[in-house]
Amino acid sequence: MEQNFSEKVAQLLKEKNALKCPVCGEENSAVFDGIFARALQAGRALPCAVVVCKNCGAIREHAVDPLGIKVVTNKEKNTSASV
Repeated sequence: MEQNFSEKVAQLLKEKNALKCPVCGEENSAVFDGIFARALQAGRALPCAVVVCKNCGAIREHAVDPLGIKVVTNKEKNTSASV
């Protein structure tokens, strides 16, 4: 069974010891199942995963490219990720 986006991101962050909340220190986080595009200059965007701490509610973003997730953008279609 293939993992969905949020499961794959959570697995990759766990492998890199990056699920621990920088605010409260808990490792009880949720990854949203969708890509957030952080706007950059010149109309470009940085694809990110959004992670929320279930203990304190802190929100953080992780760029998905360093995790090995490539995002393909097509003007006729929505942004999609390849995991």
